[in-house]
Amino acid sequence: MYLVDYVGEMRDVPAVKAPFGEADMLLFAVLPYLHTEGLVPESFGTGIAFPELAARYAERSANGKTPSGLIIPDAYGKAFSLAAHTRRYADLTVCGYVSEIVPEEEKQFTALTIVSKDGELFVSFAGTDDTVLGWKEDCRLVADGTMPAQEHAVRYLNGALSAFDGRFSTMGTSKGGHLAVWAAAGCRAPERLNGAFDFDGPGFSRAFLDGEAFRAVSDRCLLIAARYAAISRILDNVPNVAVTRATKRGAYQHDCSCWVIENGAFVREPGFMPGSDAFHGAFEEMMERTTPEQRREATQTLFGLLEQTGAETLTELHRGRKRYLPEIMKGIRALPQEERRNLFSIVIRLSTMFGRTVGFKR
Repeated sequence: MYLVDYVGEMRDVPAVKAPFGEADMLLFAVLPYLHTEGLVPESFGTGIAFPELAARYAERSANGKTPSGLIIPDAYGKAFSLAAHTRRYADLTVCGYVSEIVPEEEKQFTALTIVSKDGELFVSFAGTDDTVLGWKEDCRLVADGTMPAQEHAVRYLNGALSAFDGRFSTMGTSKGGHLAVWAAAGCRAPERLNGAFDFDGPGFSRAFLDGEAFRAVSDRCLLIAARYAAISRILDNVPNVAVTRATKRGAYQHDCSCWVIENGAFVREPGFMPGSDAFHGAFEEMMERTTPEQRREATQTLFGLLEQTGAETLTELHRGRKRYLPEIMKGIRALPQEERRNLFSIVIRLSTMFGRTVGFKR
């Protein structure tokens, strides 16, 4: 079964009978993507019941008011809608919603907190959304291993830990998984951590993984990724890795809704596919052959061209591609020769590596 099937099957099984496991953590992880602004209180002091939130989200969806954009699977919203009026999630409250897009800081950040009846926290971070700015922030991670959302994640988690006394878990998919681990390592009370669940998030610098803060929580950090993983093979990742079975092909397995679930956990596979390992090796080689400055310059150049179109989301770029592409090509031709050469060098390397992973053979 998949996430949608799991939520439907477990809806009448209370957590006291079957404790929350990996599949539930994935449901919590996708929640910040789902346009719940105006429904979840911003304060940690007040909240909305999880089933009520799911019901109101389902109503919004029925009215066509919850657009997911190009990259957010529809299955995430369907799974959450099924959580309405359930026994399993009846005792959960959702609070602390924050969503910020700050162009001058190149930051896209969304998070919320789920609180159980006995005070356990599930702090969930969104991954990259449909915004061009969010993808620009991701490229900064490739450039030098940092991005503004990292420190925001630590501040957010510290705020939740100050508001509540219970133990906690963090979770997120893609960039959100990276932030879940980063925040767990940098927070004020790592001793209260139950687990940090990273669903196919990009990796970390070696300095972070070798640092004292991460090593103190490393045994409680888990990366879950599919056999054809590409995103989580960027940079180095946490030592504890679970490779799961998935039914889509290549890098499209980044869509966690196609991961196979059995008994509340993801079905394990023996390891990554050779093409995924090759992608990681090629990425490491690209990092060795380019400087952080070259990667930063390429990022600024590429996204400067995209921002000049006026499109704010990938959906807008896709829908207006016939109009925007000539503008982008004109901008590329106007670049200084050295800047153009650097852009092509890095973008072509990255697109080639990713293309091979999308279509590599067994």
